[in-house]
Amino acid sequence: MRRRLGGFTLVELLVVIGIIALLTGILLPSLSRARQVARDTLCMSNMRQVTMALMIYSNQYRGDFPPAEDEYSGTPWQVEVWQNVMHTPFSLSDPTGGGTYAYLEKTPFECPTADLAKYIWSATPPNNDGYDHSNHLHNGYALNIDLPGTLGQNSWNAPAQLETPQIWESKKLTAVRQASEALLLTDADGYYVEYYDRGDTLYYMDPGITDGAGMHHAFGRHGRWKDAWNLAYCDGSVRMMRFADIPSVPSQYYLVSGRLNPDQLLAHADVPSKAKRFWLGQD
Repeated sequence: MRRRLGGFTLVELLVVIGIIALLTGILLPSLSRARQVARDTLCMSNMRQVTMALMIYSNQYRGDFPPAEDEYSGTPWQVEVWQNVMHTPFSLSDPTGGGTYAYLEKTPFECPTADLAKYIWSATPPNNDGYDHSNHLHNGYALNIDLPGTLGQNSWNAPAQLETPQIWESKKLTAVRQASEALLLTDADGYYVEYYDRGDTLYYMDPGITDGAGMHHAFGRHGRWKDAWNLAYCDGSVRMMRFADIPSVPSQYYLVSGRLNPDQLLAHADVPSKAKRFWLGQD
């Protein structure tokens, strides 16, 4: 008698394929979420390293943080704390890295989820292709330049949107009264940030704003709903915060015509104390 060979029937094979497809559909979203959480966590780790480097710098310079940009050389703040983060001296003669700041690529100065943010002026959510190869300053973190600085009231020109002196001055940790509530560093599409860069709503700002430097322009890089930023504070702590929880000011102060300089922001009674402590380190 001919011996019958063992094997799966077509029905059995289809059942197995169906089970595999079902398990794949169940597990893939979980794996994707796990990867997202891992990238969010890596960003927080990067930010802790950079924040610690800023604290070391502040101790070395009597309570001053580096300016967002050096007035004369154009050196961004990342270069000033490079050795504290990378444990090697900064070796390039050109602090712009040929205009692209490519030396920041794949370092703790870059957010691992930068590709999830898109710099656009739009009322619609961004596309997921936001990593900037032409200017790596757009892929990392920004210093809060609303904190008290070495120039005091002279840090502002008129009109208020002329922010260059704020970019050039060192911020004084010793002048911050609520360090655990005062923003030092945030995810952003540039190397500095101010209170109006939060934006009035998550996906829209006054189209007259043209500086393109703020956290809002990076949109949300983190969290399940991509509406959160990692934030570092003047006490060295790092936390993730959703857009709605980031302290805000009345809507009219986000408009170009309504912008307030830090002294005005501090003086306005309609600005919540929580927002003043967050952006100014005092109320």
